[in-house]
Amino acid sequence: MISIILGMALVTFFTRALFIMLPERHSLPKKMIEAMTFAPQVVLTAIVVSTVSDLAKNKGSLEYILLMFGSMLLAMSLSYKTKNLSLSVIAGLACFFGIQALI
Repeated sequence: MISIILGMALVTFFTRALFIMLPERHSLPKKMIEAMTFAPQVVLTAIVVSTVSDLAKNKGSLEYILLMFGSMLLAMSLSYKTKNLSLSVIAGLACFFGIQALI
């Protein structure tokens, strides 16, 4: 079991560190760099679609759906206004868990 965890850690480390360790003369193609700029939008879309799919399957309560929708709107509006992904994620999560704690 330990060997599997260590193997996964090594693979993760090298796939992430590869971009940093590449020499200047071996840069990534321009198309790949441009494609990587869309990664946050793709991840957000995957999370939203997965969540909506789960809610549809489980017949989520209206209260929970509205809570998620409100948090999502806050995160989206902050992201649009500030162009700061970290702030948007933190504010969305804080809104979600803060309101959920009050309910």
